[in-house]
Amino acid sequence: MSFFRHFYQKTSTFGAMLFIGLFALSSLFLNPVNVKAAPNSNPIKLSVPFVQVGDRKIETRYVGDYNWIFDGQLTKNDLIRYSWNTAAIDLTYKTYPQAGGGWLRVYLNDDTNPLNALTDYGSSPLPLSKIADKLVNGSNKIMLVFVDESNDPAKSTSKTTLSFNYNSGQVATPKITNVAEPGENSIFTDKSIKNFKVELNNFNLETDNSKDPNKGQLRLYLNEIKDKPLVTIKSSKPLDNNRSLAEFKSSDFDPEVKIPDQKDAKLIFALFSSSGAQVGEAFSRNVIMNIGGSLKDIGLPELSITEPRADRVDLSVDGDHKFLLDVKNFNLLSQLTDGNNEEQKGYLQIYVDEQPVKTLWPKTDFTLNEIGYSSKDQGRKTIRLQLVNKDFTKLSPEVSTSVDIIYKSANSSSLSNGDQNNTPQVENSNWRLIIIGIIAVLILGGIAILVIKG
Repeated sequence: MSFFRHFYQKTSTFGAMLFIGLFALSSLFLNPVNVKAAPNSNPIKLSVPFVQVGDRKIETRYVGDYNWIFDGQLTKNDLIRYSWNTAAIDLTYKTYPQAGGGWLRVYLNDDTNPLNALTDYGSSPLPLSKIADKLVNGSNKIMLVFVDESNDPAKSTSKTTLSFNYNSGQVATPKITNVAEPGENSIFTDKSIKNFKVELNNFNLETDNSKDPNKGQLRLYLNEIKDKPLVTIKSSKPLDNNRSLAEFKSSDFDPEVKIPDQKDAKLIFALFSSSGAQVGEAFSRNVIMNIGGSLKDIGLPELSITEPRADRVDLSVDGDHKFLLDVKNFNLLSQLTDGNNEEQKGYLQIYVDEQPVKTLWPKTDFTLNEIGYSSKDQGRKTIRLQLVNKDFTKLSPEVSTSVDIIYKSANSSSLSNGDQNNTPQVENSNWRLIIIGIIAVLILGGIAILVIKG
């Protein structure tokens, strides 16, 4: 019994070790380790409680998670004052690492990309002149990262950020640089929903009143700036180089604002600070407003199929049958084109039974063979055509048309009661004689059997 007990204990121990090893391996393969930045527990309590403007030390505002904001404006002559506990910070520790000591690496925005690094520094304060050439006029955010004796910024667990407005001394006027959509002379109808994409420089939109001179609202007016805008936009998406993008739709318009039908309407885009004062210059775009539908012949894109006609008697179409189209008020592009959508310019798409065959067709005629369509499945099919924008979104209102056909492939024969030419025939008389002979033999054999039995 002692032998079995000893053997059981050994195998149990080995099994447990094997199980632990397999579990560790499975964890390694099924849950691969992701290399991430060290968590920000901030053991040295690194913070940015003050900035220094001239001889004045001014408090910053703490917004949580070791993030600070200065609501005023800084220049390259100002200083950033940071504080910390239980560590020595000096740039000499970068060359001579020691326990309990370290240095700071300063990043623009965050430390996820090594290219964001601005400078290495030691004890407070940090002169903005050290990093001024990497800052932009307007909103900036810098991150201070404490590097300990490991001398590896990626292992840092003490980080803090400061957001502030920077003025290089050059004028950084908030302005609207581009209205990507809608295009010039866009047509607004009761059935259309237009996208708006507005690019802003040195200005971000916000819902709260931060008293930041480079933050506020975008307002859209019809014909002139007055009390009631069509829409007020309070959020934007940050882009590079201190730019931002505001996006909205015509469906966001205030339903209480009356929009008269007119061919020479003007949309006016204007920026307003959080305090309600207009900033920068307004941007305008000429459009056609036909929400009420009272205007005629305003140049909306049109698309129709002139051949084959929808009211024809014979619906049959083969691969060489020519389709003829009529396209009005729309410029068909012959190749993919970059850039913003343009009014009345884009691509023609061809579908067969709702399956795309050509997503870009530059001509107003085609055959099924030309567009590369063939099928063994004959019968009724629907050819649908559609006009789309340069980014392949549908026009608004949508412009499409379709026609039903009976498809016939070139090497096939159609079976119908009225088409004797296509009915399979047994034309060899020898085969007829052979079949008649077989039937006769069967009949005579049956008679002979009856006679014998009788």
